[in-house]
Amino acid sequence: MDEASSRLSAPILELPLLYSIAMRNGHRQPLLGRLRSDLVAATFGLTLVAAAVTPAVAQQLEQSDATATVQGIAVEPAAGNASAAQSPVDHHDRGINWRPVLSESLLFLTAQHLARFTEQKTATRLGGPFVNDWFDSVRSLNRFSDGGKITTNWVAHPMMGSVTTHILGQNDPEYLENKIGSGSGYWRAKGKQFLFATVYSIQFEIGPLSESSLGNIHQAGIDFVLTSSLGTVWSVGEDLAAQHVLRPMRATHPKWANTLTVLLNPTRAFANVMAFKRPWACEAASCY
Repeated sequence: MDEASSRLSAPILELPLLYSIAMRNGHRQPLLGRLRSDLVAATFGLTLVAAAVTPAVAQQLEQSDATATVQGIAVEPAAGNASAAQSPVDHHDRGINWRPVLSESLLFLTAQHLARFTEQKTATRLGGPFVNDWFDSVRSLNRFSDGGKITTNWVAHPMMGSVTTHILGQNDPEYLENKIGSGSGYWRAKGKQFLFATVYSIQFEIGPLSESSLGNIHQAGIDFVLTSSLGTVWSVGEDLAAQHVLRPMRATHPKWANTLTVLLNPTRAFANVMAFKRPWACEAASCY
């Protein structure tokens, strides 16, 4: 199996692992006994769709990795080389590349739901009439607080929003060629990322493939407010870290910079994984 094939098969190979985790947690009966066939079809159909639309993206990344170096940012450390895998010049006269945006978002959504299905609270609510339970969960939006943990509402949800901003950003030329302080282009790109994160959050919370429809989790308004807004702020913070901490370090200590990229830009790193890139990859102007 070549490298591209192994990378494409990774999400599918992870399914048995996630299943075994669920079994170890004692969820065999809820998952197998109560899981309706329509929910199984929806979840695994989503996995197949995500795996099917990603090969072309992975192939393009393979070709790009073979020829481009950016001081260790996107490929391998090469001090003194200022050319980028996707330099600002390469991005002119191009709009958002929606195909990888959608495939990476589907892969992210699949990973989120597969992780949710290992939770007792979600697994025990998978039975019952699909549409009626879905709509019943959505009706809980008449409240603002969901009683969730502070870390869930104020950390996990904003991080999810930040991942989705990076998914759009790494496929948006306007974001890739602008950084903080370079003009209005950066903030215009961030506005688009905020809107995309909002749409993704709404789908994840109450859409047809959401917490409400798959597991009947009752929602509250706080998630819609915090996920995309604080997520966008989080991604701006990561851009600042990349611009003022990581970029200078790459000139002298590229390996340390790669490690710190994962620590200081965790949601960018996760978005990279969804695109089959190295976690420390960064083609944005903030990084070079």
